[in-house]
Amino acid sequence: MLGCDPGDLFTTRNIANLVPPPNEVIGPQGILAAIQFAVDDLNVERIIVLGHSQCGGIRALMQGRSVGERPADYVSRWIDIAAPVRELVLRQLPHASPEERCRACEQASILMSLKNLKRMENVASRLEEGSLALHGWYFDMIFDQVATDSGCCSW
Repeated sequence: MLGCDPGDLFTTRNIANLVPPPNEVIGPQGILAAIQFAVDDLNVERIIVLGHSQCGGIRALMQGRSVGERPADYVSRWIDIAAPVRELVLRQLPHASPEERCRACEQASILMSLKNLKRMENVASRLEEGSLALHGWYFDMIFDQVATDSGCCSW
């Protein structure tokens, strides 16, 4: 997709591709640590927050999966990072279909993650000096049909 050679990209992935807010207690800060390492030690020039359509994490958020549904519900605690985005979408799109709301939340969560990146001191410093750029990308995956031998997935 990007035409890069092995080693050209430093990637980190998580459910819904969220960047948590810095300096808040949301559990282990692995994503923030990876970003700090990329910015400070690898001296990356660009950070891309890549979201996508039909995101299962955002769908769970929009369907109201709440913290505490099960003991040790780590997924709910994680996606709750984007709860303010969910509330914004529900307020601004009260008559939209569930699919339209999910799509809006997928895109707005990218913007939220970019905002959280800008709140990191090392990122803000590099942005100010012009040696780092932030990008929000949205990949629209359209599935007409998914073939699977195991029968484990349905779209």
